[in-house]
Amino acid sequence: MPGIGYNSRPQNKGIGNLDQGSVKLPLSSSSGIQNGSPIPVLDGSTGAGYSEVHTFQTGVIEELYLWCSNKSTSSAHLTMSFGTSGFAGENIIVAIPSKTGLSLVYPGIPHLGVVGSSTSSTLYVRASAASSLSVSGFVVRSYPSKGRNASIYGYYNAEDD
Repeated sequence: MPGIGYNSRPQNKGIGNLDQGSVKLPLSSSSGIQNGSPIPVLDGSTGAGYSEVHTFQTGVIEELYLWCSNKSTSSAHLTMSFGTSGFAGENIIVAIPSKTGLSLVYPGIPHLGVVGSSTSSTLYVRASAASSLSVSGFVVRSYPSKGRNASIYGYYNAEDD
């Protein structure tokens, strides 16, 4: 039986050559220039009025874990929107008290990127107050079981068959 890490490699774009196992990855918007640092959350009256947090990849399941902090002396609301930067439809709104550090606001809910879709779902956030909120987190990406129909057999989260 192979040990942990034997066949798991972080794949940054959908299903890779070792399309099994699971990996923990930074949020897509916190890589590169952010290097995993907290992502500032814009409010509705500044700049674009929202911050892009993560784009879910196609062909895999990603569990999103997200924390929010509030550095201001006033409470603020974090609004999360999946798939639309216009915040139309069903949004999740969480109250974040003043001077609060790292409150869990999204506890590992799985999202499925659809194979063959030209677009992936993206999580957008905005704050009710300027310069107050930031978010941090990661995703756990699970790949389809190799050679099996994912809609029947699910997604692979172990190192051996």
